[in-house]
Amino acid sequence: MKTLFTWKRGDFSNTFNLFRGGEEAGHLTLETWRSGAEAALGGRQFKFIKQSFWTFTTDIFEQDQPQPVGCITYNLWGNRANLVLSMSESHRWQYENLWQTKWQFASPSGSVLQYVRTGGIMATEGAIVADYEPKNLLVLTGLYIHAILARQAAAVTGA
Repeated sequence: MKTLFTWKRGDFSNTFNLFRGGEEAGHLTLETWRSGAEAALGGRQFKFIKQSFWTFTTDIFEQDQPQPVGCITYNLWGNRANLVLSMSESHRWQYENLWQTKWQFASPSGSVLQYVRTGGIMATEGAIVADYEPKNLLVLTGLYIHAILARQAAAVTGA
């Protein structure tokens, strides 16, 4: 597998900046008081809309498109999710370890897109690795799910 992107989020920042080959390639910016986000990568812009903090689904829209291009469904325990794209393409998202420093998207075909937080549990940067070239929406959605589930866990524990 090779590193496709690196990402970095500043301390107390709502924005993940994505880099490819050292050059900024895109971003994911979470809304401060809601669970939505705006993102851009590869010249495409997306909006993640979660109806309320405690719902188990998020719709994904591409800029200026009235119909969602994807839908994320979370499990009750906040450690897995499924992404279904508009063409019925399904990807399973899950944490790979207890410390939530590694997570991945897996498709039914066996393709895996991995996310690794570098620098330990409190790190605000990481790498995205795969043995194939994933869709831009998939890359952004992996970061979004992690950020939303981490935010919900913090709210539940009072952190």
